[in-house]
Amino acid sequence: MSDSQVNIFSKLERTLIGFSIVMAMVLGVIGYSQYYQYLAEPASIFDLLYNSVGLFILETSIDPGRAPVTLEIARWLAPASLSYAAFRAFAAIMRGHFHRLRISWLQGHAIICGLDSVNIRILEAIIAAGTSVVVIEANPQNKFIGRAKNLGAYILIGNSSDSTWLNQANLKKAAFLLAVTGYDHVNLEVAYYSYRQREKQTSLPMLNCAVHIANREFGAVLYQQPVFATDASNYSARIINYEQLAARWLLNNYGPDKLLDQDAMGSRLFTIALVGDSRLIEEILLRVACIGHYGQPAPLNVKLVSPDATKHLEGLLSVQPALANILELSAYDTSLGILDSSHSHEVLHEVKPDLVYVHAESTEQILTWTQALENLKLKCPIIVCESGESVIPGMLEQQFGSSANIHCVRVMRDSCRFDTVFDSQQDSLAIAIHKNYVNSQRAMGDTQLSNSSLVDWSVLPENLKDANRNQADHLYIKCQSLTGKRFPTVTEVEEALNDASIERVASMEHARWKAEKELNGWRLQQGEKDNERRLSPSLVAWEQLSEAEKQKDRDAVRHLPELVNLLKQLA
Repeated sequence: MSDSQVNIFSKLERTLIGFSIVMAMVLGVIGYSQYYQYLAEPASIFDLLYNSVGLFILETSIDPGRAPVTLEIARWLAPASLSYAAFRAFAAIMRGHFHRLRISWLQGHAIICGLDSVNIRILEAIIAAGTSVVVIEANPQNKFIGRAKNLGAYILIGNSSDSTWLNQANLKKAAFLLAVTGYDHVNLEVAYYSYRQREKQTSLPMLNCAVHIANREFGAVLYQQPVFATDASNYSARIINYEQLAARWLLNNYGPDKLLDQDAMGSRLFTIALVGDSRLIEEILLRVACIGHYGQPAPLNVKLVSPDATKHLEGLLSVQPALANILELSAYDTSLGILDSSHSHEVLHEVKPDLVYVHAESTEQILTWTQALENLKLKCPIIVCESGESVIPGMLEQQFGSSANIHCVRVMRDSCRFDTVFDSQQDSLAIAIHKNYVNSQRAMGDTQLSNSSLVDWSVLPENLKDANRNQADHLYIKCQSLTGKRFPTVTEVEEALNDASIERVASMEHARWKAEKELNGWRLQQGEKDNERRLSPSLVAWEQLSEAEKQKDRDAVRHLPELVNLLKQLA
C-alpha cells in the first residue's frame, strides 16, 4: 500500500466517525422505540436494531410527520457519517492510484529501502540536490515517515525484499538505490533483484546501488559475489556499513595526525584510549589498526575501557586475531563515574592516554563518562561521539563546548551522507592511485596475466577498490609526515621528497598495506603470491621486504605530487 492508504482517517476523524455511528445507532433505537409506542405496535430489541441499521442505507418506513426528534436526527446522522467515511476512503484510493502513477513517471530518482535516523538525513540531502526519492518502508508506524513525506518523498509501505514494491518504486528508471533496512538478508535480496534486472535488460539506465551489511565477515564474503565484484555497464553496487563509515570519517577528521604533535608521534610511542563497548568503538579500533600508521617507531598502544572491556577485546581477537600483531592492546574492566572519582583517576593514571575516543549505545552513558573525564582534568584531546537523534548532543555541546580539549561530534550525522555513501570525491583519488599503480607495474614488465589487478577501475574487484580508498585516506597522513601539513601545496610536497623521506614514507605505506592485508585474512607464505588462498610473501617487515616490492611503495610515494594536485582540484 502507498502512504495514502496507511491511515485513511486521522485520529480525530476516526474518533468523530465512530462517535457519529454509535450515536446514530443509539438515537435510532430510542427513536424507533418511541415511534412504535406511538403506533401502539410491539417491537423487539432486534427489530429496533435492524431498523436502526437500515438508516445508514436510507431504508426507512416512517409515516411522515410522526417520527420523534431522536429518530429524525438519527435519519440524517447515520447516512451522513457513512457517506463521509465512504468519500474519504474513495478519495484515498484515488490518491493512492495517482500516487503510483506519479512514481511511474519518475526518472533518475533514488529509492531508499528502510528509514531510520541516518537514512532520513541521506534522504534530505538527495532531495536538497533536486533528486526525487521513493521510500519503501515495512513499518507503517515508523516515526520518520511523516518527516519524509513533508520533505516531498513518495512513501510505499511494504517489504523491500518483495520485488513487487521495487517495481512499484519504478526501479527500472531509478539512478540510485540504497538498500539500508535493518536486516542484511533483506538488503542482499534487494541488491540481487536489481542486479538481475539490469543484467537481463542492458538497455536500462545506470543504477548506483549501496547495500548496508552490518556483519563485517558476511560483507567480506559478499565481495566475492558477481553482484559486488565488478561494475556492469548499467549497474554498480557497493557494500557499506554505517559504523565503518563513521569510524573512517572520525579518523580522517579527528585522528591522531590532526590532534597530536607530529614530531612527537614520529619519535615516541603514544596511547589511544577507547572508552565504551559499542559497535562504533569496535570499528574505530579496526580503523586505527588499518590506517593508523603515522611513522611511529612501534605499534600504537590502544587501551579499551568499559565494564566488560576484557570480554569485548577477547571477542574481537577471536574474529580478528591479526589485531594482536598490529597494535599493542590491553583492556580495563571499569566504568568511569563521578561518584567514585578516585577509582576513575587510578584507571586513567595507569592508561595515560594521549588521545581518548568516547562512545556508548546509551546517550546517558556518554554524558556520564564525558563528565567523569572532565572532572579528571585530562589534558589530552577527548573526542565524544554522539550518534543518536536525542537532545543529548545539544546538551554535550552546550556543557563542554567551551572546553579546550573536549570535542563533541555528531559522528553519524556528519559521516553518513549521500556523497560519502556513494563516495564520488574519494573515488577520484582512489582511481588516480590505481592508475599510477597500473602504469608503474606495466612499466616494470608486469601484465594482467602475472598481476590480475592491472585492470581498469570499472572491473576492479570491490575489495581492491576499498584498498585504494584506504590508500587515498592515508594520503593526508603521508602529507603530514612529509611537510607537517595535511593540505600542502604541490611545491611543498615536491621539495620535501628526497631519498631519505621517500624511504621513510614508503615504509609507512608498507606497514599500512601489511596491516590491511592481515585484517582481511591474508597470511605469510614464502614463494608465489596466492590470491585465492590469501597468501603472500610480502607480509614481512620493511627491512625484510624484497627490493622489487620496496620499489612499488617508493613509486607510490613519488606520485604524491600528482595526487595532491588532484586533491586541490577536487577541493
